[in-house]
Amino acid sequence: MKHRVLILPAWYPSARYPGETAWAQEIARAIATRHEVRVLAYRMSPGDGQRNLSLVETDEGGIQTLRARYPGMTGRGLPPVQIAAAMAGARRLRREGFVPDVIHAHVYIAGIAGLALKRQLRVPLVVTEHYSEVRREELGRLRSALANRVYRDADLLTAPSSDLAAHVGTRAGRAV
Repeated sequence: MKHRVLILPAWYPSARYPGETAWAQEIARAIATRHEVRVLAYRMSPGDGQRNLSLVETDEGGIQTLRARYPGMTGRGLPPVQIAAAMAGARRLRREGFVPDVIHAHVYIAGIAGLALKRQLRVPLVVTEHYSEVRREELGRLRSALANRVYRDADLLTAPSSDLAAHVGTRAGRAV
């Protein structure tokens, strides 16, 4: 059975950062061999004068990718801004006829927006954690609390190594 999968990567290659996390694009391509995939990649656009959210859809090597860029000052942005960007992207995909059967977020940061979309769309959320910093207590209180919430509320958790899976499982209070 072919499913519609919405991939939410925390990091994704772009024109500005073409080598950034090429693995995320490869995972999307692998899933697309058996399922219908859309990638919703969002990034803050600090210091370039952008004042509003923009959505641009492209075909990137056979993967339909919707890029949401939003205004900001520095870094990757605050969760409410990321959630708003993800929600706008999901609304656009829905208008185009793509309603996912499952959301697959890569890294807890993307899982924050994934939780909001899970509730809105009433579909399961899979979170694959790649960020090795979650193994250490270097996230700080807020980021730790957000990661733990994402892990607890995700329908399925995965990690690329047994060590990282054990740490994520401890934070989630369940096996990964």
